[in-house]
Amino acid sequence: MELEFFQDILFDLINDCDQYELADLTVEDQEHRIIATLQSGTVLEIKLRNISQPDR
Repeated sequence: MELEFFQDILFDLINDCDQYELADLTVEDQEHRIIATLQSGTVLEIKLRNISQPDR
């Protein structure tokens, strides 16, 4: 669940940022990807994955 929560927070941060001129921001939940398309036509991908988890 932590990965999904982090992904949601990251999406909100990118979406609220005035530094970038976003044309589109898409989340692919099943693949844990965020796709950002800028007005310049540049497309950026952010891929999230767990690399470590504490023992429970």
